Amino acid sequence: MGLNVNAEFEYFIKKKSYKQYENYSLLMLGKQDVNFSVKKVYECIRRVGFEYKKGIIDLEDIDVYSKSIDSYDLFKLLGFRSVYALDINDYEGANIIADLADIHLTSRITEKFDYILDGGTLEHIFDIKEALINTCKLLRENGVIIHNVPSNGWCDHGFYSFSPSFFIDFYKNNGFDIDSIFLFGYKYPDTDAPAIFSPDCRMIDVDRWVKENGKEFRFNVICIARKVKSLEKYNLHFLQHMYEDYFCNLRMMKERYDFEYRMNKLLEKINDKNRTKRISIYGSGQTAERIIELLGEKRQEIIGVYELNKKVGDNVRLGVYELKVLCIDDVIDDNIGYIFIASVKRQVIDIIRQRIREVKYRGIELI
Repeated sequence: MGLNVNAEFEYFIKKKSYKQYENYSLLMLGKQDVNFSVKKVYECIRRVGFEYKKGIIDLEDIDVYSKSIDSYDLFKLLGFRSVYALDINDYEGANIIADLADIHLTSRITEKFDYILDGGTLEHIFDIKEALINTCKLLRENGVIIHNVPSNGWCDHGFYSFSPSFFIDFYKNNGFDIDSIFLFGYKYPDTDAPAIFSPDCRMIDVDRWVKENGKEFRFNVICIARKVKSLEKYNLHFLQHMYEDYFCNLRMMKERYDFEYRMNKLLEKINDKNRTKRISIYGSGQTAERIIELLGEKRQEIIGVYELNKKVGDNVRLGVYELKVLCIDDVIDDNIGYIFIASVKRQVIDIIRQRIREVKYRGIELI
């Protein structure tokens, strides 16, 4: 567990002043090690112009430059009103002793925190489901949770390594907005080395960087999520969004294929030279435009469209074509043989079927 100067620390000092944090509390999941020196803290603060809280540690004293800084002091330096660390024991100096996976945790700890920092704890907890739920419950509404956890190159460091979609899908399904999520890579163990960021979290980038920089190049996923609302019950049953999108695209492709397959079969029938029956279309949206495109040369047989929300006799534009709005009672006089229903609404289909029955015209084929 540890803070990285190029990751979490950079996030906190973007606020520019300790006054932005002085009314807020912070909970560390495990007391965090600070993996950089006092000198590095001072350099970063000067670079961004952050106004730090005086009286915690003298950052301008060169005698302390090479020393490390305690994480409690670091966050008080940044201005936090109160700083806590929760751990299963007090071995590393935690001031709240508890099991993050305890199902009764939030009945024992009633305080809510404004910021929760997971600098590499979640991967060490086997019951990750309960740990995440408790973390959400310990956070105030509009509070921020920050994760910096292993993603690639950390075999056997903990029970788990994480993909960005783990956090994206969990938080978006449980009352949070994702403020930021990205992959953060560096040459282990040199955490001060220049970092590589992949804001779109593409694994192809990780593969390339590992190949170019050697196996010692490791990646963490950093997720910053904001709690929008509290939930009574958390949703733990959802598809990984990228596969949900994939299946959705497959369904769309199948529907499109089925549509065009059916249309091609119908066009074979309609294009029979012995048939002279004319065509009308119900609807004037995108599906109607696709029907017209697929009809090809047979478009000349289209006499118009039926549209409940349009005035009979008006013209409607479908792509580059203009067609007249018809009355459903015109079907007999206009010798219409086919009505293409460009609608998925069952009510619409039933209305047209019923109207055709009423005018007792049985030669019409609904498509």
